[in-house]
Amino acid sequence: MKCLSWVTAWAVVGLLSSCNSLDLPPAPNIQPVLDAFAKPTATVTGPIMEAVADEIAQIRDDIEDSDFYDEILKVIVDVQAEIDDATDEDGNLDIGGGVTFPTPNGGVSIEFICEGWDDPSPTVPDPANGTMHLTMRLARGTIAPLIWGTIDDCRFPVEIGPLRSEDSYDGKLAVHLGEFVSPSQNLYELPITFISDGTIGIDGHEVRIKQSFRVTFKLDDEGNADLDGLAILVELDETHSFVYFFEGDLTQGIRDASGTFACNLEERQCTGFSW
Repeated sequence: MKCLSWVTAWAVVGLLSSCNSLDLPPAPNIQPVLDAFAKPTATVTGPIMEAVADEIAQIRDDIEDSDFYDEILKVIVDVQAEIDDATDEDGNLDIGGGVTFPTPNGGVSIEFICEGWDDPSPTVPDPANGTMHLTMRLARGTIAPLIWGTIDDCRFPVEIGPLRSEDSYDGKLAVHLGEFVSPSQNLYELPITFISDGTIGIDGHEVRIKQSFRVTFKLDDEGNADLDGLAILVELDETHSFVYFFEGDLTQGIRDASGTFACNLEERQCTGFSW
């Protein structure tokens, strides 16, 4: 049986369940990143924070201002919804034309044409706006935690209140959902890890970002999601790292080899030391 595909919005989704595993691009090894989040190895001191505090603040601003993580997550959620719609109560995936995959195992190839900067957004997809090339795996009908691929100059607008900026992302990316999830799982309920290696564009200003970070969301009464937490992996060298986190509007701090304690970048102090 040949590989099959169907279209969702501006994404072409190919199910590689019946294809040779060599059809899947190689997955990155992100286990060291997950281990570093779970068990930081560095013990943070005042001199260490003096050296990295400004960089942490800049990374936070670049991630939050660009919103690129959410643009990518929206594509994953849309494809997930298509898989959910095509999955029956027994976990069989029906992609139409009489073709059904029983509790499928295999890969899903996602080719997505980005929205672009036009206001209003174009009704016809334009490859000039950039593309996402992502791979997702299915395991007995569930979605595997790791999704990975490349983003080719994906352009999208970011609107915060009355402000609008023309943003983009270009480079490699891996997304880890934390666990195997059902096609009906609300991904915004999960902490999600991003491993980026590329360039963010924010209103014409380009920023190189090679960074691992984790986001959490809060849902309002209508189910809309807003960023609620950001945890940044700070790698001091090949073997020593710690996590700097922001939660809500007020809480920030460090998780390192000695435990978890409060910090404040603006006031240049943490529990027990300052810089």
